[in-house]
Amino acid sequence: MNISFHTGKSAMIAQAKALNIYGNNIANVNTVGYQTIRPSFADCIYDVEREPQPDWQTGHGTYIQKTDLMFSESHFEYTDRPQDFAIAGEGFFAVEDRWGDVNYTRDGAFGITQLDGEWYLVSSSGEFVLDYEKNRIIVPFEEISKGDVRGRIDWEAVGEQIGAFTLNDVDNQRVRYIYNGAGTVEGEPDEEGNPTEVPDPAPVEDAGLQMTGSDAEAPSSAVVTTANGYFAVMDDYGNVKYTHDGQLSIQRYQGKWYLGSSEGELILDNDLNPIPVTFRAPTIEDVGEDVIDGQVQRDENDQVAVRDLETGEIVFKAVNNFEVQQDGKKFYVVSPDGEYVLDSSNRRIEVPSRDGDYYSVNWDDLVTPAGEDEEERQIIGVFQFANPTDLSTDDRTRYEGTGVADGNIEKIVEGSGVRLGDADAFFAVEGADGTVRYTRNAHFDVLQGEDGAWYLATNEGEYILGADNQRIMVAEAEQYTPNVDWAELTEMVGVFEFPNPYGIEAWGTNRYVETDRSGAAVAARELRNVDGEDVWVPTMDKLTGTLIVSNVDLATQMVKLIETQRAYQISSRVVTTSDELARIANNLR
Repeated sequence: MNISFHTGKSAMIAQAKALNIYGNNIANVNTVGYQTIRPSFADCIYDVEREPQPDWQTGHGTYIQKTDLMFSESHFEYTDRPQDFAIAGEGFFAVEDRWGDVNYTRDGAFGITQLDGEWYLVSSSGEFVLDYEKNRIIVPFEEISKGDVRGRIDWEAVGEQIGAFTLNDVDNQRVRYIYNGAGTVEGEPDEEGNPTEVPDPAPVEDAGLQMTGSDAEAPSSAVVTTANGYFAVMDDYGNVKYTHDGQLSIQRYQGKWYLGSSEGELILDNDLNPIPVTFRAPTIEDVGEDVIDGQVQRDENDQVAVRDLETGEIVFKAVNNFEVQQDGKKFYVVSPDGEYVLDSSNRRIEVPSRDGDYYSVNWDDLVTPAGEDEEERQIIGVFQFANPTDLSTDDRTRYEGTGVADGNIEKIVEGSGVRLGDADAFFAVEGADGTVRYTRNAHFDVLQGEDGAWYLATNEGEYILGADNQRIMVAEAEQYTPNVDWAELTEMVGVFEFPNPYGIEAWGTNRYVETDRSGAAVAARELRNVDGEDVWVPTMDKLTGTLIVSNVDLATQMVKLIETQRAYQISSRVVTTSDELARIANNLR
């Protein structure tokens, strides 16, 4: 029988499959991240006849040999939805399906869902989106600030809950004084014979200042042995006050660390300036030799990996003890010869320098300044007053005693604060040590408790108590939902690329799987040295609030559809013509 029957049939089958492919492309013109599929045709096997002419070949039609994904340029659609992601390049997101298998997609229409108390980033099909290490991404949230809570407090309602107390058996005052005197005394005459004005209070030249405490490296207080000597402190509002209270702390101020009081004020020097805290360099003992030794790279002979000082090459040598060496603002472990000790990744081992930790404070510099040429005076200022009777206590006094709740004391709400109408009444506060004290401080704040809820507090971090001596809750832990930290989340989302992206296999629902043709997926990032540190840097940009739309070109697909339709019609004529020839042959007599 004439093989043209089969030639026409193969062409019709191939063109019908091509119609399905082009139709599928057109159907997905609005599918997010869809990549156009192109069919590749191939001719079928040939018969070779030697007569009447040598190498006379007769074909058997055509078939679709394979299909290819086309990564032609598409365009981005701005959605202003932070959960939407797009990749600027031929990359893919990795997702984990319900069976734990990893698939890949260009569809970045993500969302978040909660599972077992954690929030995860998921795809539009509910699959877990993965990071560069192919781990599920736990959605990071921004911390709720005190300002968020403060701005929503009903102060009238809170004011009704605040306890007001009268006091019995008052003792153990911690007092802050305000100087209300003339402020000047006459000093030595100037060049014109007029008396000069000397600031009053005046710094004490020999204050007899002593640092006390059980730990020599972290004294708990400073004591003035001079009669009528006072420390100067600056409160949150920039006001200078004076106190006998020398309990010490470390306070953050304008991005640096300064000496502070037990109430969180800044302790001042003789010139009424804040006192910066100096720190000693960390040592191996600060971190722990066992911790450092656990990071050190050793060979089979228990020798330590170090970087040679002359050649810079990695060598192994016997090192019995380690030291610390500073490089810029960082500290690293070195051998006694000054060679950097390396970890298993051939990186220098950094010793954390925790600026502000008490263990590293050079307390000696707070009493006597370093350097032989410096003025010999105490760094911590001590002052005396020409007329101490001009001192008055402020409303930051803390009293210890027995408080009795009195519901008849008037409480006046003013803005975001409350004051008491009775001059002899007090608020009850709970300090960090759990001790209840009493104060007239009405500068209120909010503080997050151990249970995550928000409570009314003083601006010194003490809980304000109600008449029942219980903390006053202003917001439950679940009342304010924190915002997703989209900037951090964007960095976490992994992007992957294939050696041959045209070889991946489409599985539907915008999912692709790697094949032998595509090669294994590789994270689209590289290790770079930035400011002396090795960091991972993405090699493909991720756009948020944006989706990559289908790259189907409707005009091209419509032309292909018409061409395929005509090819199918003509192929069908080959079959009918072959049938007509066979009928004629059958009718021969």
